[in-house]
Amino acid sequence: IFCALGWGMVLVVAVTYAKNWQEFIESGSALYLSYRNFAATILLTTLPMPFYLAGLKKYHLLSVPVFMTALLLTGSRTALVFGAVLLVLCCVYLVRTGVVSKWAMLGLTAAGAAALALFGMDAVKSLYEFRLSGSGHLISGDEDRWKLLAAGVQDFLRPPLFGTGLGNTAHSALAAIVPGSMAFYHNLVAQVIGSMGIVGIFAYGVLIRDRFSLLLRGRKDPFVGAMLLSYLAMLMVSMTNPGEFCPFPNAALMVMVFSMVEEAVGAETATVTQLRRRGALRGSTGGSYAQYK
Repeated sequence: IFCALGWGMVLVVAVTYAKNWQEFIESGSALYLSYRNFAATILLTTLPMPFYLAGLKKYHLLSVPVFMTALLLTGSRTALVFGAVLLVLCCVYLVRTGVVSKWAMLGLTAAGAAALALFGMDAVKSLYEFRLSGSGHLISGDEDRWKLLAAGVQDFLRPPLFGTGLGNTAHSALAAIVPGSMAFYHNLVAQVIGSMGIVGIFAYGVLIRDRFSLLLRGRKDPFVGAMLLSYLAMLMVSMTNPGEFCPFPNAALMVMVFSMVEEAVGAETATVTQLRRRGALRGSTGGSYAQYK
């Protein structure tokens, strides 16, 4: 499903470029895609899937350069920076799962680094020319995202217990608020501390702890390892974009990820009713949830 979703986004990007091919050739830089951050999120979270499927059939690795090309063509800086990081992690995954030997990977890495040094950097710079600041840097010091980070800290300090709330529109001048959505800080940490305060820090801390605990339980399973990479991709995206705080499809994708992980590791889930009963049982008998189950 994830691999098909990634290919679907590749197709969307390809169709956009096919329709605007002349403009792309004339400018030499990536087209402006209004959905570039969304496309980058989907492509990054699905990128680990070809690496997992390569354990079954190695020809699935042919999907990797296609996914990476689509990521570059989105024109998203998130795709460029975190795509490179995730690609390295996925290559490590291939070695650890025994799909590719360490020496073969070293050879591929050396060849890739040489090709990038000779031809790739100029191509990337040309593709992202429209995203460069006046000083020629990919990230400038006066971007609104830096102001949103500072705003997140300020919002936390005002009412630190609960934050300013998800409906805070005080910073709408820095980031456009889509009707019906929450106010985004475009950074996971700033989002939690600024809009949800100490309560949010505790809640998300428990959530992330439980998720990584589940992933580490199945760390020897190649499938769970691929799901870990998908989750890391979503966390990386959430550092510069709404990411997981966008309910659909981003948060829904993570629900799907952890549903599959729970099934893979044999984890038992509890309904809200069961959790309430567990609390009542512990309060009256001092028993454990294991006893209740």
